[in-house]
Amino acid sequence: MADLGSALFTAFIVSFISFTAIALYMDHKYKGDTSMSGCLYSFFASFFIPLIIFVTVFLYNFSL
Repeated sequence: MADLGSALFTAFIVSFISFTAIALYMDHKYKGDTSMSGCLYSFFASFFIPLIIFVTVFLYNFSL
């Protein structure tokens, strides 16, 4: 079982990288789109996908 600090650190780094990649992609895809659907899709994709990745990586590393 890994210690809590290293599991949190690894999960944070991986989720931050995924957040950055998704945010850059959404910025490129929805450039100039001010509709509510484009803004909401960008927000939820940029927030929830890294959150799911964070929880998954944290649980995997903490269970080792």
